[in-house]
Amino acid sequence: MDAFDAITDRRSISRLVDPGPTPAEIATLLGAAVSAPDHGKARPWRFVVFTGEDRSRFGDILEASARHLAEVAGEPLDEARADKERRRFLRAPVVVAVLCRMQARRVLQAEQRDAVVAATQNLLVAATALGYGSIWRTGDAANSPVVREAFGLDADDVIVGFVYLGTVPADTALEERVVDPTPWIEPVPWATPTDASGS
Repeated sequence: MDAFDAITDRRSISRLVDPGPTPAEIATLLGAAVSAPDHGKARPWRFVVFTGEDRSRFGDILEASARHLAEVAGEPLDEARADKERRRFLRAPVVVAVLCRMQARRVLQAEQRDAVVAATQNLLVAATALGYGSIWRTGDAANSPVVREAFGLDADDVIVGFVYLGTVPADTALEERVVDPTPWIEPVPWATPTDASGS
């Protein structure tokens, strides 16, 4: 697939089914991810790939996280919500947790996170190029101390998101997108206005 087509055809697909990317394809996708711009070659990106039963096992962590957040908020967690959290990673055949582990270099932490964000976008576009659907999710789990502890994150590390990968169901209605940047192009703020008369 042409690079421009992969970029403009990418969509966030909330429901994904088997088959998901193979181990070889996952390696290809992550290779594309780590080709992102990376100031100072800090290489702060880390990836945890969940497939098969690992998705269900991590569901226990997601449920514990939801229970913790509910306790902090002083609200009970009903069983329907608990079951939803347990099954969250089952919404796609493959889920990739994208982490930013801050490196002790003379590179701003914001720039290190930006590199991981760029890597995530590369991952999404590469998945489109291989014919897979994807969606980048964050939500409460991305900031949960329970989930952070499960990943062994340090205080400055960041969960950039969870990328779900799989096949787009045949009955999915894809949003039409007009690829026109004009509405978002602003004038240079210090430019001299052009006289319409030409004088």
